[in-house]
Amino acid sequence: MPANVPRCLEERLQRTTAIAEKRLNKFIQVSLRYVDTSVEPWAKQISGLREGIKEIAFTEARITQAIATLFNDGTAHKGAQTSAERRDCATKKKKQLAEGISYDKIIHDAEPEGLLFRRELNRQLPIVTLPKQFISMILSEYVETCWVSTAGSRDEESPQNRRFGFVHILRLTHICSVWRRIAMSTTSIWCRLSLNWPPEAVSTFSIRSWGLNPKIQMSNRSELPRNAPLLLLERLPMTKEINLEIQRKTRCHSPPTDGISSYTTLAEVFEGLSHYPAPLLEELTLRYKDRENRMGTMPCAITDFFLANSRALHSLTLEGFPIPFLKDQTLLKGLRFLSLVCPGTAITTRPHTVLDASAREASWSDIHDFLSHTPDIERLKLEVVRARERSSDTTSTAVELIKCTHIDLLLRKDSSVSVSSTAASLQLLPTFFLSALSCPQLSTLSIKCRHIKRKDAFDSYADLPPYIHEFTRRAKFLHLSQDTGKELSAKLYLDPSAQESISIPYCSFTAMLDSSESEVREERYYFDAGRRRRELCEYGSAGVHPTIQSITNNLPSITPDTLCLNRLFFHDPHSCLVREKQPATLESCQALLRHYPSITKLIIHEDLSKTRENFIRALQDPLICPKLEELCISGDLSHLEEIKLTFSHRKANDLILKKLYLFADISYNYRIARQSDSWEPITLDCVQEFFTDSPDILERFSTRVGNVRTNLRTACTGIRRYRRCF
Repeated sequence: MPANVPRCLEERLQRTTAIAEKRLNKFIQVSLRYVDTSVEPWAKQISGLREGIKEIAFTEARITQAIATLFNDGTAHKGAQTSAERRDCATKKKKQLAEGISYDKIIHDAEPEGLLFRRELNRQLPIVTLPKQFISMILSEYVETCWVSTAGSRDEESPQNRRFGFVHILRLTHICSVWRRIAMSTTSIWCRLSLNWPPEAVSTFSIRSWGLNPKIQMSNRSELPRNAPLLLLERLPMTKEINLEIQRKTRCHSPPTDGISSYTTLAEVFEGLSHYPAPLLEELTLRYKDRENRMGTMPCAITDFFLANSRALHSLTLEGFPIPFLKDQTLLKGLRFLSLVCPGTAITTRPHTVLDASAREASWSDIHDFLSHTPDIERLKLEVVRARERSSDTTSTAVELIKCTHIDLLLRKDSSVSVSSTAASLQLLPTFFLSALSCPQLSTLSIKCRHIKRKDAFDSYADLPPYIHEFTRRAKFLHLSQDTGKELSAKLYLDPSAQESISIPYCSFTAMLDSSESEVREERYYFDAGRRRRELCEYGSAGVHPTIQSITNNLPSITPDTLCLNRLFFHDPHSCLVREKQPATLESCQALLRHYPSITKLIIHEDLSKTRENFIRALQDPLICPKLEELCISGDLSHLEEIKLTFSHRKANDLILKKLYLFADISYNYRIARQSDSWEPITLDCVQEFFTDSPDILERFSTRVGNVRTNLRTACTGIRRYRRCF
């Protein structure tokens, strides 16, 4: 019997179950009256009988309730059957129930009355008896998930934009009659449509939406109906959301061809968007994907007329599209979210019937000019911007974004910059953009730079504007990590006890390393044995790792309470590269820890044992981390002697470590271990509390404790014998 019994069956089920229980108890009493045995040996069998009785009572209650519902037209769910048919079905089932026919035969009757009766039983299910508002919310969430989810990556087409993508949504009306009526009355399900669908499907969705503001999508990857522009223009004044996607196609064994030219109707679509207002439009997303990364031709830009008349627009996403040119008097005051991905700028004016326009890569001035027309923007996202500077670009006038709270930048160097000036160009990328902005309400900042050499890991963040330095000084937790040798990141948190695995940093600086650098280095390792020795000298002056030099010299100065190092010196056991197998030198560890004297908690997750030992040795200097109170490090019994030596030396200088965590598993989260009641501190003279899960250390301390106890017993026995002598 299910736990969530429908409300209409509760009283009937209780009554039926009570009668069945009474009959069973009477049967047991009569059967065992003259039997000289107790009831306990039969308890298991009787318990099974009671469960079976409850299931039978539940089925009987459902059948009885369905018969009563068919008789009562006032509370019945009226369908295609007439009242006479429903009464005939109820009379027949009631007669079968009185004749003692099994419940399975009554329910699974092959006659037409059986279908009607089973339909009435289905209406008793909890999923059907839910309030209509809940079912409507479930259906709306399902449809929204279908639209949001894509085929697997950004380069693949959404399944709903295919010619028959509407079939998944129509299936909601084929579950049962109750869900069909609720789905038909939920207009939010039908307001989102794709112009790639057949006109009949578009019209059906429009009729079922009952005039609700539509959300329109379109992609030129699938077959595009010829009347798509007409369908869009008819609904443009009422449209709430537009999402258009264009892809340049490449045919095999032939020169690249522009897939846009084969769809002349798309040009008409953009012509309509540029000349007709959309007063109710809230979200506009335009994507142009060119896998060849050619900037010679780009789709035409959205005109000033269209954006100026879209006063309800609060979200604008342009991927591969030129940045719109706005007049001085045009202000997009309603815009709250702006996303620019690989933007360009059209430099020649062509009729809008021609979809392609000669274009160039956008400069920082183009982006700043557009931002000057969006004073109330709250979230800004620039992704893979290959912007370059012009001689006329200046930062004398800063764009003031008073309400901007989130900035997300993903940048990469300009391919036209020479190798000798790469470092200068990299330093200019985030600095030039952020220096021309004023964001007093900034709360979240994320910057990523691509194609960065390891020796220049954080050089891009060397000259950030003063307000960014002030923004980063609030950090209480600094997390430095390297992701499988591909990304170096510095994440900042406001909470010193934040869990870096699940918490979201309020500020992050990431360097995405150049993959070609490692390939060249590997080739040099195999084919030029004379240069292998020079690989060992890459640490530079004073034996400091170039990554550490970049961290200490280029990242904004902060005073964190907690410092976490997660595989900062990446070691790949399957790699043949000499440098990646070199542990961090003692000078590198000292330089890094000396740069953050304010830390009270230090977390070290490093693969190489030598690197961990050098970090422990670096702490022997009392001037390094003088406020350190807690240390978490991965290791085993081999690190114990070095730990004793280091912290005994610190204790002699009145620098006592309060808590030490030594874990055998490098991936173990020590914060979870701290909350576990199973961990007991181990006595260690150089620290106040020592916790470990290393089997070797635990066995060693347990053996030592056992020897102490044995010696105590021997001493006590000797004392007793001595007393007996007197």
